[in-house]
Amino acid sequence: MRGGDNVSPASPRRPVAFGSSNQMSSNSSINNEIGLVPLVPAGMGRRAQSFAIKMIKAAPDIASKDVSDSFNRKMEHALENPETFRTRLWMLLEFPHSSKGARGLQIILLSIILLSVLMLYTQTVPSLGSYGESSAICGKVLNAYCPNKNNNTLDPGCFVHNVNGATTEKLNYNCRDDNCFGYGYNFGAENSNVTCINDEPFQTTHELNYNYGPPDFLVSRDNMHKIHAVCLRIECISVEGARDGNVLWIPVEIFMNFCFTVELLLRIFVAESLLAFVKDFLNVFDILSVVPFYIDIFQTAIYSTPLDFAILSSSPEPVLLVAMKSFKVCSPNIV
Repeated sequence: MRGGDNVSPASPRRPVAFGSSNQMSSNSSINNEIGLVPLVPAGMGRRAQSFAIKMIKAAPDIASKDVSDSFNRKMEHALENPETFRTRLWMLLEFPHSSKGARGLQIILLSIILLSVLMLYTQTVPSLGSYGESSAICGKVLNAYCPNKNNNTLDPGCFVHNVNGATTEKLNYNCRDDNCFGYGYNFGAENSNVTCINDEPFQTTHELNYNYGPPDFLVSRDNMHKIHAVCLRIECISVEGARDGNVLWIPVEIFMNFCFTVELLLRIFVAESLLAFVKDFLNVFDILSVVPFYIDIFQTAIYSTPLDFAILSSSPEPVLLVAMKSFKVCSPNIV
């Protein structure tokens, strides 16, 4: 009997299985396979009967789940409270086959995930990056290169400049004063004379190899940044005819991460508990995938630096943060 079928007043009220008798016979093998043959009393109303039918449709999703004690408890709670908003939202998020709305939502989320993969690819294209001596990413290169450079004659670009030339004060970063990278008379500042174009404000590769030794495969990534000639770094070289991909990346990244964050919060809301949610390693990947975006937003707000989503393997950015951006492909909507 379907949830919408009429019941004769004279007939006894009996528990109604998931759908009609034909549905039960055709789906009995599925129900037996997943170990779920719950019954919903007809007196619970149309929503409860509709929930039962949705559970039948969701059988492939349930069968594919890694059944745990937490999942079983959540399933029992849903069967006991099929009409609550939380249960219906859980069905919508966790079981794409349960309804057209759930399927549509999964298609939308999959589309956004595929868009994020496309954005991740374009962010690695050098011709779309905002590079050059005054770029924020070049400032990060200097910040990684200069800590062990204490000679303002060998590496004048690492020091604060005034009208008389280099001082003995080290350059500061993520600030907007005359002693900061990109400001005053310093390297990276507009119309500054401290530039790789007119001079050698940093040691050359030959000088670095002589003073620190040539790099080998045992050199750490951090030390590699300290012995790589700044003027040869792609981050500090303006690409002729390059287009700033951030014009596209910034609005798209904000939209995608807003959607991922809302979905993540809703999944946490319908979960049995936060602990049960994070015990699923796929959910952990979902959390980690949005962390780099909020770190970028936080740094922009704190240091007033422009948002830049360009990705380079040679960049001083932590490798883990770059890798975390790709965790979206491990979303439960795909796996």
